[in-house]
Amino acid sequence: MAKKRPVHLKLHQIRFPLTAIASICHRLSGIFVFLLVPWVLWMFQQSLTAEGFASLQASVAKGCCAFFLWLLVVAFLYHLLAGIRHLAMDLGLGETLRMAKASAAVVFFMTFVVAISFGFFLWG
Repeated sequence: MAKKRPVHLKLHQIRFPLTAIASICHRLSGIFVFLLVPWVLWMFQQSLTAEGFASLQASVAKGCCAFFLWLLVVAFLYHLLAGIRHLAMDLGLGETLRMAKASAAVVFFMTFVVAISFGFFLWG
């Protein structure tokens, strides 16, 4: 008896719920932050001397370095907020589907606000 299985998945037709998108973004932001830890440590080491700090200040004023710094801060804060959300759910707070959707939306909204605010701080 042949099973009727799909030959391939049509990925453009799959619709993930908001909670799944929040979980996937949490994992991706964790990977991104982890991969940028050496860069952050190098920046910290450079900032310990006066001339290194001045060169870091000059490089952050440029577009590319400032963009990566902005991306790192936004990814870190999203990972932090989503992690707090997951910890709250582990404690039994907001485990219902309605509350999970609401908390995911709040995390996305807060990340958006922080991203815009930090962008104004960095480039404004």
